[in-house]
Amino acid sequence: RRQVLRIFPYGINRHRLDQAVRDLDAPARLVSHPSQADVVLTVKGQLKRQPRELRALIEQGLSLYTLRSDTMMQMGKFLRERLAESFPEDQSAAADAEAAIEHVIEHNEPVELAPRKPRLRRLQHEFVKRHGLVSKSEGEEPFRRLVVYPMQ
Repeated sequence: RRQVLRIFPYGINRHRLDQAVRDLDAPARLVSHPSQADVVLTVKGQLKRQPRELRALIEQGLSLYTLRSDTMMQMGKFLRERLAESFPEDQSAAADAEAAIEHVIEHNEPVELAPRKPRLRRLQHEFVKRHGLVSKSEGEEPFRRLVVYPMQ
């Protein structure tokens, strides 16, 4: 049974956040009062303004997470980071990319990964880029996959 993350949105579009939770089928729900929350979710602009209510929530010791902006992409990123164990396909995609990176570095030859959904390929591309290598998506959906290349 998955533990449910209770989120109190502060200065966040509640409908959009609810849609992000549904789209990801994330084990999270929005609460209407901060005392019911595990985390307060807000945007950078709210944090800069420091309204009295937000300062009070921070002083109460509630966990605070700040998004750069109020977009579905930012909300999805927050949910996947905060609930990583609930998204085993993310962990699997990252592990595949890590193994490919090690192989490319050791053997200086390209490695082709298993086909993944676009969102997971994007995660793999970011992971490869952080390690200073080059990657490219090849093939047609639903068999589109990442290929990791050594630096030239």
